[in-house]
Parts: sequence; C-alpha cells; structure tokens
Amino acid sequence: EINNRKEFQVKVARDRIRGLHLNGRPSWDSRFLREVLINNPKIDLLSFFILRTLSDDVGATTSELSLIPFPSNLLLSDYLDSFDLVIFHNFKYAPFIEKKYLENIRNYVRNGGAFVMIGGELSFQGGNYERTPVEDILPVRLRKSPRKYSHRDFRLEVQQRMINHPVLRLNRGEEDLKKVWESLPDLNGFNEGLETAQDSLALITHRREGPHPILSVRKFGKGRSLALATDSSWQWNFLRVGEGGSGRYYQRFWSNAIAWLTGRPDTHTLLLESDRERYRENEKALIRIRAFGEDYNPSGGEKIKLSFGTVAKKKILGVFSLETDAKGNALFELEPLDEGFYWV
Repeated sequence: EINNRKEFQVKVARDRIRGLHLNGRPSWDSRFLREVLINNPKIDLLSFFILRTLSDDVGATTSELSLIPFPSNLLLSDYLDSFDLVIFHNFKYAPFIEKKYLENIRNYVRNGGAFVMIGGELSFQGGNYERTPVEDILPVRLRKSPRKYSHRDFRLEVQQRMINHPVLRLNRGEEDLKKVWESLPDLNGFNEGLETAQDSLALITHRREGPHPILSVRKFGKGRSLALATDSSWQWNFLRVGEGGSGRYYQRFWSNAIAWLTGRPDTHTLLLESDRERYRENEKALIRIRAFGEDYNPSGGEKIKLSFGTVAKKKILGVFSLETDAKGNALFELEPLDEGFYWV
C-alpha cells in the first residue's frame, strides 16, 4: 500500500507575462531573443517583424504584396495597457507608428509598464527617438553624434558597484559574478552618442573612447525601462555553444531582465522572509528583513515598520519598529497565539 503513491511539487505559472516584441528587421539577435521568449512558459508573446520598407525595390506593386499592415492604432492605443512588457528591437517607429502614439508609450511606463529598447542601426538616434516621449523614459540620453552606430568589436566592462543588481545575476552559486561576465565573448556593434540619464544606472559599459553605456536600467513613475545598446548579445549564446559551452548565461540574462522589468517580488529592494512556512505549537517564527539601495547593495540604518496579524479575522496583532544593521538585515521573532494563517 506504500508503493502506489507519490507526492511531488508542481510549479504553476499563475500570472503570465504578456509581451509585445516589435522588430525593425529580421536578424540573428531577434531570432535568438524570440526563441527565449516563446520557450518561457510564463510569457505570452506577440511579435511583429518589419520585412520591407517603403524604399525597398521588391519588383511588385503594393497591391500585389501580401504583407499585413502594421496595426499601430490598435496596439499603441486600445491594447497597449494589456501588455506587461514592450520591446522595440532595432525598430524605427516611422512610418509604421505615428509620432503621437509615442506619448502613449510614455504614459504606459509611467503607469507601471515595462519598456525595452535593443540597439542596432534603427534604434536610439537611428530610429529618430531623440526629443520624443520615448527618450523621456529611456535610461540613456540621445546626444548628437556624427556616427549613430559602430560595427567595431568591444569588450564588456561590468560596473563593480552594480554587480548585485538582479539583471546581472547570471548564476545562483558562489562563483564570482564579475568573472562570469568577463568570460562571455566580446560583442560587435554598438550605438554611439549615448550617455546615462539622470536617475538611471549603467550596469555595463565599454571604454573604447571613454565610458559608454551598453546596458542601462531606470525606474520611471511606477514602471521600468531597460536599454541594451547593441544587437549582438545573441553571441553570448551562439559563440559559447560553439566553444563547447552552453547558452544558459544568455537565457539567464533575459530571464533576469524580464523579472526586474516586470517587478517580480524577489527584485524588490525590501524583502521579507520567514525561516519556514509551518510552525508547531509554541514555536516562534523568525522573520528576516533585508533592505537594499537602488543599486541592490545592502542598505544599513533603514527604519522598518513591521506589522503582523491574522488572515481569517484580518486583525492586526502588533506593530514594531526595527532598523537594519550595516549589512541591511534585521531579525525579529514572532510567536503566533493560535492555530491558523498569519500575515507579516
């Protein structure tokens, strides 16, 4: 009677992330990212690829082509708020999107949406986003540059003080994260004329001609944005596999980025944990609070107000004042009075 029963846990994706992926042209970079997105069970993806421009000579009239018109009116007005994540991937908005709809994107992020701009010849200044509502939400500023995109190789330089940021956590072990990033292949091609915006963080730079932001993040209103100023990150997968390794770091990077952009609980700057989920009678619950700054380094001296109560009766049983130590931690013991569920 004991060998016909098996207990196991099943992870269920309760709330799926709905993503909109706009691609200015087919590329290896968009192909590799799209594979990561569609293979993630937590993501419901809608992709659009611009296959031709008005200047392309395709040897046929517009009426003879079977391309689907880009539904900008619907996507960026009626349905924009239904997406959790919007990605502009080497995408130039004109002539497919009217400039007036860019204001909707700014409002979308301000109200809690997530926005990503990935580099390429059609991104940033190459997409004419300077002095538009989209520039307002980006973690980089678009300054005038005689050359908007460079095809030169460059080596990543991870900012040491940013190494604890959730986007950069490529492994879960004790391995040195900076060494992990340094082990990734060099990339080729980056957008020029960018500088880190106010209230933004440059996580990765390169120094061919001075500090230049490659990966930057920002909180804007209730939402978040990310700028990746290259369209060659796919080589973190392709070249690593070609060298006999795996593409797990590339996949982990995008998983981390999406988690941070959509505000997954473990990316918050204030975390609360209990030492276990269930307790016996007269057993105390150990509550741990961890506080971080915007760069996700420990934040000491933070004033914390901790409340706890019962779930069933929705009654507050106590309120306590705590302060984090130099490592950003605070501990507190609670002793539940009766059987039941409690919140902290």
